[in-house]
Amino acid sequence: MCNGYFGKFSLIDSHYRTLKVWGEQNRYAMASVMICVDLERTDLRLEEEKEGVHWKSLFESMRAYSNRQYALILPILKNAAITTKEFHALLALLLCEIDAADELSDLATSTIDEIKENVLDELQIYCTEEMGIINFSTRLGNLMTLNHAIRECNSL
Repeated sequence: MCNGYFGKFSLIDSHYRTLKVWGEQNRYAMASVMICVDLERTDLRLEEEKEGVHWKSLFESMRAYSNRQYALILPILKNAAITTKEFHALLALLLCEIDAADELSDLATSTIDEIKENVLDELQIYCTEEMGIINFSTRLGNLMTLNHAIRECNSL
């Protein structure tokens, strides 16, 4: 059941933090609250070759991968302009995604469905009461688009 959850969480967390700290750009990536990666500095370990590891190829692959991820996620994330609470709701919704290959008990499935329903209810209350949004469907659509894009990137 935990298949891919860490990847999904890390992907959206990194992109959300990167957008908040650096804006829409391709040079820096926030890997965590305390770790920022300069994607342009592939020269840091180029001369080193240890046990057959070709650092230049590795860093170039990492940069290409991150650039593809940024190209897919950052524009959607920027256009959605989600708040911190919506970000937390998105994380919860991502964690409630059940893969068809997962064999879960009826109790586990119903518990996950209940959590997802509670998150959506709380999100609607937040959007309508705290943000003053009358049409909640647009905000929910933005979050579901992000959810889908993250799942797509995670599967890549």
